[in-house]
Amino acid sequence: MAPAWTRKHPTYGRHALAQEQEQGPSWIGKARSFGEGFLRLIEDEQGQLAWGQVDVAMANEFLARAVAGYSSSTAQSMAALLRGLLTWAAAQGWISDTIASGVLSARRVRPDLPVAMSGDELAALKRAVDLTNPTGLRDAAIIAMLSRLGIRAGEVADLSLDDIDWRRSSLQVTGKGGRVLVLPMPADLGQVLVDYLRVRRADPGERGVFIRSMPPLTALSRTGISNVVTKYARLAGLEGVYAHRLRHTLASQVLSAGGTIRQVSELLGHTDPASAMSYARVDMAPLRGMAPPWGRLP
Repeated sequence: MAPAWTRKHPTYGRHALAQEQEQGPSWIGKARSFGEGFLRLIEDEQGQLAWGQVDVAMANEFLARAVAGYSSSTAQSMAALLRGLLTWAAAQGWISDTIASGVLSARRVRPDLPVAMSGDELAALKRAVDLTNPTGLRDAAIIAMLSRLGIRAGEVADLSLDDIDWRRSSLQVTGKGGRVLVLPMPADLGQVLVDYLRVRRADPGERGVFIRSMPPLTALSRTGISNVVTKYARLAGLEGVYAHRLRHTLASQVLSAGGTIRQVSELLGHTDPASAMSYARVDMAPLRGMAPPWGRLP
């Protein structure tokens, strides 16, 4: 029987299964897992594939994450799989046929080099949000959460109403490996969160903070959180802006304001302080004056 993801996306499923006819079980398993991961990344709240958000930068960022920890030969195979998927999508007329050719070779993928947004880019992203409706208020709170706390999209998706401590102005976040972090809530973040929660609608018993805009009114997934950022990046005319770049941006803001690598590591919840060392490569001069004041706690 075809795997669940090929049944959910039958057009690509037929393409993938046709390729599998002459492949071994190991290749098939990797190809299915790889394809499923990319399709989940671009799936919107209605279960449709948002091919319009795919560009070269997004493809290479996905590849960089996918190949981390694998051998060179496996990484090269994954790059070939991604090019094949993008070539197929271009043949359907959904994306530009130049995107597949822009996928980097495995030797050139640099998953550890963070790229920060400029202050103007971050401001443009926030201005693109329509604050006159509940969905816009939700999305503004999501962007504020990502940009002010530097937490991951999955961590935002997992937030529960019970994780907010209004008395202490703090949030409890469960990071990688189940590590629990208690983060202070800046005043501006607290305000946009309150604005959203006043109009939040959810199914009975749903405790997730950020809720889908269409039924079922349950918590947004990690992909849903990521799609919020890519949606407004497109509206603002920004390329290569995804949820994780807001995390990189906060780290660069802290460093440009005089913070240390250790402080960045603690803020981002790295289990290994060495994970934050890649931020030391960022050229500090263009970042001066980019960091906004943290503000007082409410």
